Amino acid sequence: MTTANLVDFQNIFSLEGKVAVVTGGSRGLGLAAASGILQAGASKVYITSRSKHGCEEACATLNALPNKRAGAQAIAVPADSSTVDGIQELADGVAKSTDHVDVLLINAGMAYGERFETHDEKKWTEVMDINLKSVFYTVQKFAPLLTKPEHANMAAPSRVIVTASVSGLGPTTLGEGATFSYAAAKAGAIHLVRQLALELGPRNVLVNSIAPGFFPSDLAAPLIERMGGERALARSRPNGRLGRGEDFAATVVWLASRAGGHVTGGGGGGVGGGGGGGGGGGGGGGGGGGKGVGVFFFFFLVDRCMSMSAFSFFCEQAPLKISIMFIFLYVAGPAYSDTTVPGAMFQRRMVLLMRLI
Repeated sequence: MTTANLVDFQNIFSLEGKVAVVTGGSRGLGLAAASGILQAGASKVYITSRSKHGCEEACATLNALPNKRAGAQAIAVPADSSTVDGIQELADGVAKSTDHVDVLLINAGMAYGERFETHDEKKWTEVMDINLKSVFYTVQKFAPLLTKPEHANMAAPSRVIVTASVSGLGPTTLGEGATFSYAAAKAGAIHLVRQLALELGPRNVLVNSIAPGFFPSDLAAPLIERMGGERALARSRPNGRLGRGEDFAATVVWLASRAGGHVTGGGGGGVGGGGGGGGGGGGGGGGGGGKGVGVFFFFFLVDRCMSMSAFSFFCEQAPLKISIMFIFLYVAGPAYSDTTVPGAMFQRRMVLLMRLI
């Protein structure tokens, strides 16, 4: 029964005393997230990337933060997260100074864009290794630290948070900077998160992903320039700006804290004011127990596979009126704002909507 007496609600976003690991944490969104985790009260944040110098420089910056918890520290553990051996080395390195991990943020990644005719096979493999394969093996190798019964329980489950991308939600950049491999890898990561949520839920680990839009960073800079620069992109966002580090850090802290304690299996919440095929405000979608993975994903399934049984199952799990509202926004939205939607596809969506209603 709901009640107005919410216990310790003023501290619901606190990460007091938590131990976190941030891969790809030496710069960009990873560094912003690590800063947010420390400032939310974590006692230890392990920073990893391939560059030893980058890790040490990031930790020096984080350890100089004036408002972190007394005695809290950022610890550098350089490792190559693109290989299974490198991930095992990372897990072993972290285990030398802690017997558990409360929060694992898998943020290591790389972007690659190239036109369809010349999309390079070697680059394809590199992109898949770091953006998809490493997600699974990082969770696998850290599972012993994440599932310690004395630290991970139903009241306070451990968290795995994966940085995906709006590129994994739908077709994005084409032409010279086409992101075929990157988009496919991020879509795979979003789906993998749901699978991992089901696997690790009984072990008291919540697994979610975040799908950032455009954030000014070294990783995104080439693509942003090809799309007209920061100012042009900002004008195309619903809120008139690109993402900031605090936007991403706040979403990570939400999912890592008690505030996100009833969210798992979330894949596809956009952060950054939109982006190709995704966007919107918020975070890692989801819903308690891994059931509410998002009406948009189920409607994509209906649209492509005509599998009504899966969609009907979802509607049974969520309020019908809310489901229909979101479906209408998804169906009708492109008709008014995107002239590239084929007429036949729109007609088919409308027929499906009428049948459902």
